[in-house]
Amino acid sequence: MAVLESAALPILLEAGGCHSTEVLPSFTCGEGWARRSIEIILNLPLLFFYATAFALFFRDMPPSIEFGLLLFLFDLILILALIYPLLFVLARKSGKPSS
Repeated sequence: MAVLESAALPILLEAGGCHSTEVLPSFTCGEGWARRSIEIILNLPLLFFYATAFALFFRDMPPSIEFGLLLFLFDLILILALIYPLLFVLARKSGKPSS
């Protein structure tokens, strides 16, 4: 499935009017709320990756303050997403058995 998605990506980007940037890989789709929504959805997986990479491997701040705050927000979302299943399992183990 990943091979088909990789082959179809340029076709889908061209059909949507989007293109990728070169410095930090991301997608830009132009102006308007519909194109901006598509851009946000396409960039979500990349932002989670950048947030983790900047938190673990970079000593300096990201290129701008706004981008740094966005990455730290995605770090927080990722940490909460990882903690939730652990809390769910712990709550089930500490619960009283039903009679």
